[in-house]
Amino acid sequence: MQTREIVNSWLQDIGKKLNTHLFLEDSGLCVLNWKDDVEIIIEVPEEGNRIYLYSPLLDLSLYNEKEKLFEMVLRSGFLGKETGCASFGIDEDNNYLMLWYSFLAPTVDVIGFENVLGNFILMAYIWKKRLLEKDFSFENSKAEELANFNLKV
Repeated sequence: MQTREIVNSWLQDIGKKLNTHLFLEDSGLCVLNWKDDVEIIIEVPEEGNRIYLYSPLLDLSLYNEKEKLFEMVLRSGFLGKETGCASFGIDEDNNYLMLWYSFLAPTVDVIGFENVLGNFILMAYIWKKRLLEKDFSFENSKAEELANFNLKV
């Protein structure tokens, strides 16, 4: 079974649990919209066995304090301390600050995929909220914020 077929079956299983229809399009993409306008893109290239998760966090064209922003995300992203090992990048085509993570499909099963996806959704939710609130503190994310987030994936 090809990686796309495997991931597609995992997405369908997760979709049933969430009472929605999740699947990979022919392009290898699945877009999942989560609460508070958090968009998660799951991409599985046709070749290879890598899975990419990414989420647009902030439209950089609308942002004036890029130096402070970049300093904060670079500090926070170092060694994955505040990102759950996800990384930040810039989508040059759309001029968005992105949170992204990739892993090899053979390293997980459906439960592992659900856990990775759930953790990534949580990080994207926290970071989008933090950036929109312009919280430039260099503290770790607050424990109560994590505890109050009811993740069902």
